[in-house]
Amino acid sequence: MTVDLLTGQRFSQSVESAGAINNYNETINEDGKGTDATERALSRLDGIGASAIQRIVDGEFPLDPLAKLELSSYISYQHFRVPIQRRFIDQIADHTLKLDIAVKGPGLLSV
Repeated sequence: MTVDLLTGQRFSQSVESAGAINNYNETINEDGKGTDATERALSRLDGIGASAIQRIVDGEFPLDPLAKLELSSYISYQHFRVPIQRRFIDQIADHTLKLDIAVKGPGLLSV
């Protein structure tokens, strides 16, 4: 069951639809156009993580060093994949830029 927080309307939908944000990983290329290159890269990482998890489900444990690296990379990237973490990273970038401007002056932006 999904509840629209703005209207209070309740309705059924799939988990995939409820948990999706359109163009969440879209990036802008040098031409100013949107690209899904980031989404494709993350999709490959999802596949690597799924493969490592499937090996554990199939009874392979402990994992070999490469599979451990793949699984740990997948788990750590999941931490940064949520909107609140992205906002936090954006805030850090914003504050860092403000500090740079304060220290180096507004000429920093004309580079």
